[in-house]
Amino acid sequence: MAFRGLNTRYIPGNTTEDTTVLGQFIPKGTRIMGNIWAVHNDPKVWHKPQDFNPNRFLTSDGKELLKFDYFIPFSMGRRNCAGEGLARVEVFLYFVSLLQRYAISAANDGTVVSLVERFGLILQPTDAVLIIF
Repeated sequence: MAFRGLNTRYIPGNTTEDTTVLGQFIPKGTRIMGNIWAVHNDPKVWHKPQDFNPNRFLTSDGKELLKFDYFIPFSMGRRNCAGEGLARVEVFLYFVSLLQRYAISAANDGTVVSLVERFGLILQPTDAVLIIF
């Protein structure tokens, strides 16, 4: 989504002219940054966003990966993470090698991670994460 007056090539970036977004006046030169946490936790976009559900990214038959404009783990815009391609390949190879060698299960009644329900730069588990390999 682009707003007139926002320099969308650089996120975070500065406004290039005075503008108004959702009724809020933003003067020229104001530093702006997309709230990625809010996008990933918006119940208008994601069904039960706080639930861990990898199936939401798969087709109904589970054979293809779906792409969503609202899934932005590597930031957005032209200046997004330069290591995205490498990260995706590395994570894929890491998990495939784990799944080839181990049976993985949760040790605490199926609850793997319970996250702190407050906004911050990072989310931290409230309980110890117990996984059995």
